[in-house]
Amino acid sequence: MEAARSAYRLAKKKLHDARDPASSKAAYEAVWAAVDEVGKAIVESVEGEEADEDPDEFTDAEGAVWKRVTEDPADYHSLRGTIRVRRKRHRSVRNGPTRCLFDERRGVMARNTMPDLGEAMLRTYADVPGDESAKLLTALTGHAVSPSRIKRFVTEEATHMHVQEQAFFDAELAAPDVPSEASTLVISVDALSLHLREEGWKQATVGVLTLLDADGEPLRRGAGINATRIAEMPEAGKQTIMARIEREVGALVAQRPDLEIEVVIDGAPDLRTHLLERFPKARHLTDFFHVAEHLAAALRLLFPDDDARRATERASWCHKLKHKEGTPFRLWRWLRDEMKRELDPVSPWAKREVEKHAEYIYNQRPWMKYPQAVAANAAIGSGPVEAACKTLVTQRLKISGATWSRIGAAGVLYLRSLLQSDRFHRAFSFMQAARYAA
Repeated sequence: MEAARSAYRLAKKKLHDARDPASSKAAYEAVWAAVDEVGKAIVESVEGEEADEDPDEFTDAEGAVWKRVTEDPADYHSLRGTIRVRRKRHRSVRNGPTRCLFDERRGVMARNTMPDLGEAMLRTYADVPGDESAKLLTALTGHAVSPSRIKRFVTEEATHMHVQEQAFFDAELAAPDVPSEASTLVISVDALSLHLREEGWKQATVGVLTLLDADGEPLRRGAGINATRIAEMPEAGKQTIMARIEREVGALVAQRPDLEIEVVIDGAPDLRTHLLERFPKARHLTDFFHVAEHLAAALRLLFPDDDARRATERASWCHKLKHKEGTPFRLWRWLRDEMKRELDPVSPWAKREVEKHAEYIYNQRPWMKYPQAVAANAAIGSGPVEAACKTLVTQRLKISGATWSRIGAAGVLYLRSLLQSDRFHRAFSFMQAARYAA
């Protein structure tokens, strides 16, 4: 109460004397700091009383007897500053692990971090580097948080959350609520290179599951698209992410067996093999826009000085690919014929390059059934996974000057996938509940 009275006197004087924007800002900051001191006094007083009531000895559900071994004060870090609590710690066996009932009650996280600050550090570090996270949290709360503390805390806690991914899915996500207007589930997967300390460039994998309505339009979730984003660090055989994708799809189909399943990728052979094996009954397509890019590149080589011809041929072939059966083979044959033309011959180097683009189109023929997809209002592009590669990985893990350990990158990648799939709050709550239950 004395702290509250002091805060009121300070507020009255500071706000009364402030008569310009600069002094008003300083007055508000001083008042909020004083209010934090009031809160700190209340918390420390009440928590001290609570800790005094903790038993010196208790028996757990398994029959183990826990006896107090220490009773000492410790600093705990919250969004509103550091509080000091005298708490008891117990052991059931000599030199065994300790338990702290205060920590368990309050959901204390790694490095004596309270959940409010812990959640804030996880959210901010998932989006911006440690230095920026520290500046942001310090500016918003008025309490300094060091970059090194943020990095160590997030690595530890995000790794813990990632390890719990299977348990979290089973408990929270195995029976998803699928919107009634959903008609098609589109699976898109892509890979991109990521530089890791001591390992060099490795290939991370990103998957996106998108729900479409009967008109082929993506369903919305708030201001964005209703999509689930999944990412995993480089791994031989991509087994982890493929298992996760299969599990997510299985959960959705279990709720809605009538969903049409579609797989759209850029044509990478290893991804194709994995996805054909796991979803043999789905409609498998090669991303239309990758095909269009190969066509455009070939046209630049065949008609380097004729912009109008290139535009006309590209528009014509793209239309035929979307609406006429058998076009992929005809396009491949046309490209090869143009390479061999005698009038305005193509250079040997250009022929070799055009041959590569023609070969891509020829090899993708089985998965270029665009007319059927267009008629069914299905997706023919892998835009969602292209965007996910950029927002999940590139915008955070490939920023200039960043270097990553495998464990640190994996934790941040998992946090970003939770945030962008609107699952972070549920995952954080699950982690806290699981930790308390244990």
